[in-house]
Amino acid sequence: MRNKTDVKIVSAILVLAVLALGVALYVRFNPAAVPETATEATATPEPASGVASDDTSSSPQHPVPAANESSDETVGGAKPAALTQQNMGTEIAARWKSFFGKEEGQELLRLENFVRHFVLMFENATETKIPAQASIFESVNGDFKTTTLGDKVQISEQNFRRYDSYAELLKSADLKKLVSFYQRMYPLLQAGYAEMGRKGYFNDRVVDVLDQIIGAKDPSLDTSLVIDGGRFVFEDAELEAAPAVQKVLFRIGPAHSALVKERMKELRALLVSSQ
Repeated sequence: MRNKTDVKIVSAILVLAVLALGVALYVRFNPAAVPETATEATATPEPASGVASDDTSSSPQHPVPAANESSDETVGGAKPAALTQQNMGTEIAARWKSFFGKEEGQELLRLENFVRHFVLMFENATETKIPAQASIFESVNGDFKTTTLGDKVQISEQNFRRYDSYAELLKSADLKKLVSFYQRMYPLLQAGYAEMGRKGYFNDRVVDVLDQIIGAKDPSLDTSLVIDGGRFVFEDAELEAAPAVQKVLFRIGPAHSALVKERMKELRALLVSSQ
């Protein structure tokens, strides 16, 4: 099985942690096939279980305060430029070392059309699969790896190691600086959400996704896989039907899963406390 969609929520969970680089340590392993196109709603669908509705009749549950431009650190002594769809990638690259303490890791991120991919990633995060297009991260290197124990097929620990570089990036992330940058980019994210036909508040969606990650079942090493239509899926039908952001934790392994949950708790606290 090729893993053309692994990094997605490796991407996503790294996403919010990378700007929320937070939904990311999944999406590049999606054993099941994914739709050809990401969801770009023209009408508001029914919300997934545990996810708040996009009802605009009430105020946002988690409003994002206006960014304090003067508090954003300068780059080369220059005042930070106003963020636009066109310069977003350049602005992220310029602040990368400040965000993560090192220059390495930029090759993991897709900076082109960043805002659109960021919004699509969270919009699709509670589906059972995340399309390859709905990711801000590049693909994980190599193929999906399994191991056979008796008559059981399980995800190999070698497969978990394919996510080490993403986990290191998440571990080193300065979440306070990322949240500050997220506040600066938020008007673009909200506009992108509206352009997709969504009527709700995008940050509420982000917090809902984080809650699903934080509240997900802890993975175990003995989770079995079966082949369905020539592809690996989880043997546990309930797990296979779970949102992608919860299945990701099984796909990246217990150690990476624990890190993701810990950092997402920190991230959520910062997003909520900043209100």
